[in-house]
Amino acid sequence: MSNVYKIILVLILILSIGHLLKSIFNDRALDKIETELKLVKQSLDSALFSNQKAKTEIEQLQAVISNYQLENETIQNEIDIVNLEHERAKVGTFKQRIVIDSLLKVKQERLITLKAKDSVFN
Repeated sequence: MSNVYKIILVLILILSIGHLLKSIFNDRALDKIETELKLVKQSLDSALFSNQKAKTEIEQLQAVISNYQLENETIQNEIDIVNLEHERAKVGTFKQRIVIDSLLKVKQERLITLKAKDSVFN
């Protein structure tokens, strides 16, 4: 009977060791997964920060582009005014001068508006 108990105890010991080894390997696997998840989280946080920084830079560049567009439109209006004044000096009829004067008035008002916007940006 003693041999049977010894065999049963050895079997129980072997099964216990097997479960213990399985637990140890599972713990190591879980630790490895946890480490990998932390690395992924760090990577995602870094990507999010980079995206926010890029978004800020894009907004700044859009403001600069808007300012340049405003300057471009201002210069174009000034050119149009000079051209209209030159054309007005060349025309001979009163009707043509009235048309050119009204165009000049519109361009000058637009130029005033653009310069006001430009001063807001500066």
